Amino acid sequence: MRLLGVVLAGALLTPAQAHAAPPPATTITLITGDQVLTSQRAVRPAPGREHVSFTTYTAQGHEFVVPDDALPMVANGRLDERLFDVTELATYDGALPVIVTYPEGTVSTQPGVRLRGINGVAFDAAKTPLAGGLSSAGKIWLDARRRASLDRGVRQINALADGSATATVTAGIAEQPDGGAVVASGLHTALVDLERESYDVKITGIDRSGATASSTFAFLIDVDTGARVWPDPATGVARLAKGRYLLTGSVLSTGTHDVISYPDLTITGATTITLDARLAKPVRVTLPVPARLSLLQTGFERVVNGTSYTIGNFSVGGDIDHLGVASLGPDSAEVTGKTATFWTAGADFYGLAWYQRGHAPNGLTKTVLKRNLATVEVDLPPLKDGQSATVGHTSAPEGRADRGYGPLDTLAPGPRTEYYGGEGGDWSRRLNLFGPNGNTSTLATPLRHYKPGRSYVEHLDRAVFGPALPETRDTPHTFRTGDLMHVTIPLYGDNAGNEGYSPVSSARTTVYRDDVKVAETPEAGRALLAVEPGAADYRVETTAGRDTPLSSKVSGVWTFRSDTTAKQTALPLSVIRYTPQLDDDGYAAAGRMLAVPVSVQSQAGSVRITSAEVSYDGGTTWRHTPVTHDRLLLAHPANARSVSLRAKAAGPGQTVEQTVIDAYLLR
Repeated sequence: MRLLGVVLAGALLTPAQAHAAPPPATTITLITGDQVLTSQRAVRPAPGREHVSFTTYTAQGHEFVVPDDALPMVANGRLDERLFDVTELATYDGALPVIVTYPEGTVSTQPGVRLRGINGVAFDAAKTPLAGGLSSAGKIWLDARRRASLDRGVRQINALADGSATATVTAGIAEQPDGGAVVASGLHTALVDLERESYDVKITGIDRSGATASSTFAFLIDVDTGARVWPDPATGVARLAKGRYLLTGSVLSTGTHDVISYPDLTITGATTITLDARLAKPVRVTLPVPARLSLLQTGFERVVNGTSYTIGNFSVGGDIDHLGVASLGPDSAEVTGKTATFWTAGADFYGLAWYQRGHAPNGLTKTVLKRNLATVEVDLPPLKDGQSATVGHTSAPEGRADRGYGPLDTLAPGPRTEYYGGEGGDWSRRLNLFGPNGNTSTLATPLRHYKPGRSYVEHLDRAVFGPALPETRDTPHTFRTGDLMHVTIPLYGDNAGNEGYSPVSSARTTVYRDDVKVAETPEAGRALLAVEPGAADYRVETTAGRDTPLSSKVSGVWTFRSDTTAKQTALPLSVIRYTPQLDDDGYAAAGRMLAVPVSVQSQAGSVRITSAEVSYDGGTTWRHTPVTHDRLLLAHPANARSVSLRAKAAGPGQTVEQTVIDAYLLR
């Protein structure tokens, strides 16, 4: 059967807010107080929760990050799973609107909007902590922004006008091959299964001593639908339709945590699955130098008919002695297991990750020698007075997209050397710079593979800062899916072409379809819009200003043709890159000649540069300059203070015109 559901939205939101699509937040606050830093692919535990473990999973295009101490409350229905849906929460602009209900007869002191009909309170949990903690509440729901999306057959929804979040739903069920029903009760719409072939599956746990585990929890994902199933916490029983699943579970005892997964589970009848901690093996990694653990992550990915499902378990800091891991069931070509450790040793970083085809992690014991490691010297300008930085790292299976979380470490002053090892992994780095008033820029490198015994030098955070489209392996920067167009153009990539973003003082992005404006946002290089079906000519214009000496204004105009797509498809966009040799502060010499290499980055198709111009007065006047052997040969006036650059490029089905004011400075 097909399940139909209704979710109420907006006890705290205005109609305009409910329909808005704000840009993704870089920091998401969970109901537990922990923060997910989406731009860094890192988690910052709340004070006092520094050693809490987290479980991550992806399904139906959404990613979830759940603290392990919250999993039992998700399983028993007290916590809405969407409170940990970071894909959904990223659209809330840093807010966490919730509805908390309390047991009958309980009087809550929680500040917020009273919902007397359900003995509840609505409030923004990102700004106002939950009084009394999770244990004080009956149930906690995300006060979702999205309007109800209903299948044909659902004819009417009526929300009561007194502000209480209840609904009346009437539905005519269309005849479908597998049946269907809708039942609404208060806030939560029950999803009713009309019992296609289904069976009781019981999950039990055994601890390391062989006794029945006092704390066992697990969940399953249907890999044909993406639906999650949480066994009854009291009985351990889940009612599962016949089909294919993946399962992950944990057996917790004092001081130990055993993660037991069943990546390729097929249900054909009633069964009992035992999570036996005695099967779990430890993770032991010995480095060639004394080091501090930043993060430990284990998990697996299963790819079914092109759809990726990932499961991760990680802990921040501490040690790895408490963890055991085991994989149940047959090996499968659809499954890749992951064990990754992240370490710091003074100013140096060690990233070690092992990927195994066929199954989830089954324990790991490794002694790593220097000759087993790749060495990367990271060239970046020294931090200035009043400046600080954090650096994060993530790993991914070789040649695949980045799906994991990593640590977030404070960047130590001085030269930085990074060491990478393991088997079958690629690596990415993310840098966040901060000044006295907060974040000043964010840079992310594309995933790269490093060979043991080899040495590399990589440049980071050097001018010129401008639009960049580095390689991506899963989601293109700008793409169309059907008739939904997602525009993201990183406007502040660095000299090396790394993806870059920056706070701005002004910004606007406008999209035209056949010369008719169809969308405009106050964002720098970002827009999300539904477009009319069919082929048309598009033009994207963006401009952004920031209060910094370098790249004080960046703008661009892109044209391309696009048609309705059957799947996510990269749009034909290109950017123009400048890579001159400058000092640490982005200066070149006034009164001297300088060769400025110029190139293009394309995410689809290709272009060639057709013209280039230079300005020495902040863009007031421009002069043509030839491109010779992919270089601009510039004669800096003795009295000029900066160099601004403008260029055009064109290729089959696309053009770009791009301007960077104060691309670099002169002295």
